[in-house]
Parts: sequence; C-alpha cells; structure tokens
Amino acid sequence: GAPPGTQPQMMVPAQVVAAPTIESTIDLVGNFNELIVKQEIEVLEMLSGFETANRYTVMTKDKVPFLHCAEESGCCARQCLRSARPFIMHIVGNAGEIITLERPCKCFFHEVNVIDTKKKQPLGFVKRRFACCEKLFKVCDAKGTPLYEIRGACCCAWTFHITDMRHQEVGQIRKKWGGLFKEAFTDADTFGITFAMPVPPMHKILLLGAVFLIDFLYFEDNNNNNHGQF
Repeated sequence: GAPPGTQPQMMVPAQVVAAPTIESTIDLVGNFNELIVKQEIEVLEMLSGFETANRYTVMTKDKVPFLHCAEESGCCARQCLRSARPFIMHIVGNAGEIITLERPCKCFFHEVNVIDTKKKQPLGFVKRRFACCEKLFKVCDAKGTPLYEIRGACCCAWTFHITDMRHQEVGQIRKKWGGLFKEAFTDADTFGITFAMPVPPMHKILLLGAVFLIDFLYFEDNNNNNHGQF
C-alpha cells in the first residue's frame, strides 16, 4: 500500500494511437480531384542502361507527397523482359504498406491486380483489352464487375480518357512532359490523374493502379519499342 499521508498513484493507461488503415488512405485519396504520380530517376539505370526497380511518389496537385511506391521484381526479369516483366508494387503510407499491386506474367492482355495489403483481399483489377484503333483498358471491382474504361489513341498517346459504363468521361490520365533531357535519357515519367466528376474513393485507388500499368506498357522503354503492346 501507499505510505501514510500520501495519495495512492493511479495507473494511467498508455495512449493507443490507431495506425492508419486502408480505409483512411482511401478516404484521403478520395479528397483530391487531381493526383500526381512521379517516377524517381535512377542514376545507375541512366548511366549504364541496367534496368533497375522503379520507384514512384504519389503527390497532391500542390506536390505534397503522401504515398511512396516501390517495385519488387526479379533482376533477370527486368533485364530480359524489360517493360513486359511481372512485378509487385508496394504502396506505402505513414504506417507501412497498405496497398499492393500485382502484375502477373502475360504475353498479351496485361493486367494489374489491386489488393488490400492488411486484409490480403482483392479490391479490383485493371486489364488491357483488344481494340483495333485505340488502347483500351477495363477497370473492374473485385467481383469482376466493369466500372470504367480507359482509352488512348493508337499511336503516341499521352492522354488516356476515363469513362464510366455509360460512356461519360469522368477523368483523364495524362503523361506530363518532363523536359528534353529527362525524356531522352531516362524512363522516369510523371503522370497526372484528374477527375472531372465525383468518383468513389475506392475507384480512385483502382484508377491509380492503372497508371502503373500504362507506364510500363507504353513509357517504360525509351526506344519506344513497347508502344504496341497488348
């Protein structure tokens, strides 16, 4: 017991700080009508041509970073398959990895699966579809229900239009000009995602996944040999 004349001390429980969840991250992404996805310049790759794993930063339109993305892939796959390589993309917030993108190895109709890292549950996927005179992607939820189509011109497309299933444009994915040196000597690209209409936060996460697939398919190789990939 406490000594005579003194007040007993009360045990105060330590304050528990809840770690950010994927729900809070999705809500955070949902607050913005414009996002910037910037690929980091890899000096070793620029000087030697040795393909290294990609890294990206997701920022607000005011260039405030809030997500960091790191590619996980095999060294042999990066050198031999180049932009067609399978990968896992780890999307990390303040409390660690919250979203995982998985691109399986495919020769045609490439896709990326979007996964809730904490719960290990699929959120949806983005898949390349066949089209004669354009680049076409389908964005679907975890059950395979189509949500959006993403379309770009057949040749040299830098702007991809996002339409809902009623063919109403809701936004765009646009590659930004990085300057002559950056465009000529690196594959570090910057993309902007803009939403012209209200889009559910979860859908914005899926469309964010589409940016990485588009980058790998059409902008990863400086020699432009991958612009016709399916």
